[in-house]
Amino acid sequence: MLRLLALETSATQGNFSDCMSADETPVVANIDPDPTAPDVPPAELLAWVGVHAPHYLSSRRSFALYVRGWNVVDKIRRAKREGTFTAVLARWRTQAVELPRMWRSGRMFAGIGPPAYVHDKPAS
Repeated sequence: MLRLLALETSATQGNFSDCMSADETPVVANIDPDPTAPDVPPAELLAWVGVHAPHYLSSRRSFALYVRGWNVVDKIRRAKREGTFTAVLARWRTQAVELPRMWRSGRMFAGIGPPAYVHDKPAS
């Protein structure tokens, strides 16, 4: 909670240099990096889709179709140039903590493959 409060405070004050990266969430990307876009890692793709269209995280296939169909790589690049991507990352960090885990259970999801993310289990 304190880390999120500090992040929100630094974001409202415009101090984005202290912001965590997309990799520092309890959710880890379960997707391969795009070889044509080495400047956009899977964690950033996951963050963008998680904020704008989280229902596409249900499977790798739907995630890949969304990323390709909506040209997410170029949207992330543009957001980085305009300085708005840090707001997406801040929102993703709060959403990733609350990302529902049970919505993928049941027969409906039996044949769609693994999701685009896995929950990182903290070491004991």
